[in-house]
Amino acid sequence: MTDVACWAHARRKFFDLHAAGGHPVAEESLRRIGRLYEVERTGKDLTFEERKILRQDARLELQKFYDWLSQIRRAT
Repeated sequence: MTDVACWAHARRKFFDLHAAGGHPVAEESLRRIGRLYEVERTGKDLTFEERKILRQDARLELQKFYDWLSQIRRAT
């Protein structure tokens, strides 16, 4: 079994935080999530295999986002 999270739900939490006061973590998170959304937009007309390769390349971006959030969490 694989847990699959929804980016729309995660993004909404950052959006709400940003809208409430322009929190810098929320702003940066929205920017990073936007880059992940761009990967999906880029891949929407590709074949399954091409999209798979594109998403594998985007894993580095996702890992950087995860590492950044983890670092912030440890610092608080």
